[in-house]
Amino acid sequence: MKFFLFFLLFFPFCLFSQVLVIDRELSTDSLKKNYILSGTFSYNSDKQKNNVTEFNSNFEYDRIFSNNYAFISSFRNDLTSNGGNLIQNEGVIQLRYRDNDTRKFSPELFLQYQWNGAWGMENRFLQGVNLRERWVEKNGFDFITATGIFREVEIWNWNGVNENLIPADAGVIEKDLLRFNTYIKSGFQIAKNVDFSAITFLQFPLNEDFMKPRWFWDCNLNFNMSKYVNFQIHYDHMYDSNRVVPISNYYYSISTGIQIVL
Repeated sequence: MKFFLFFLLFFPFCLFSQVLVIDRELSTDSLKKNYILSGTFSYNSDKQKNNVTEFNSNFEYDRIFSNNYAFISSFRNDLTSNGGNLIQNEGVIQLRYRDNDTRKFSPELFLQYQWNGAWGMENRFLQGVNLRERWVEKNGFDFITATGIFREVEIWNWNGVNENLIPADAGVIEKDLLRFNTYIKSGFQIAKNVDFSAITFLQFPLNEDFMKPRWFWDCNLNFNMSKYVNFQIHYDHMYDSNRVVPISNYYYSISTGIQIVL
C-alpha cells in the first residue's frame, strides 16, 4: 500500500518548502522533544562566460508545547548570480501554529511572506486559518487534509515579463483578495532509513475568477544517514491560471542537499 501511494504521489508529477521536518514519518525520528531545529543547504559555482554561483538554504525551527500544539517557523531562500549580477532571488518565510497531529480536528493559524525577483513578485503576504483533519496517524504513515480561508496581498513589477508584452504605461501592480484554501498532506516510511512526505495545495480566489485556481505541489524524499544528518531530494511545482502579470503559468524546482537536524 505504501509503495503504491509513493508511486501515485511522486511519479505522475515528477515524473510549495512546504513539507516540514516536523511532518516526517521516519520511525527513528523522535518528536517527543520540545523543539526541532534543522538546516538544509547547497552551493554550486562554475565558470562559463562568467562565474555562475548558486546557493540554496532552508531552515526550520519548531517549538512543541505541553498541550501538543506546535509553533512552526521556516525560512527558504534560493540565490543565483551570473558574473556578480543577481539573476534569481526567491524565498519564503512561514509561521504556523497548529496541533502536533494528535487531534482528529484542530485549527491551524498561519502567516507567510514570499518574494521572487525572477517572476517580478516584489512580495506576497498571506494570513489565514485552516481546519485541519487527521484521518490516519500511525507509526510510519499519515494522511491529513485541511480547508480554510486566507487573505493574500501582493505587489508585482514587470521584471519577469517578456519585453514585447509590457504595456507602455506599465507600473507596479497591487492585489488584495481572499482565497479558499484546501490541501492534502501524506507521509510514509519507505524503508528503515528512507521516508517520503508530500503536500498539495489547491487555492481558489473568492471573486469572479474562482474557477482559475492555483495548484502547488511539494515533496521531499529523505535518506537518513545518521542521527543528525539526512540526504534530501526536493521537488515542487506551481501552476497558477490567474497570473497578475503575463508570465508563465507553470514553474518547477528540483534540488538536492544535506539536511542537519538537531
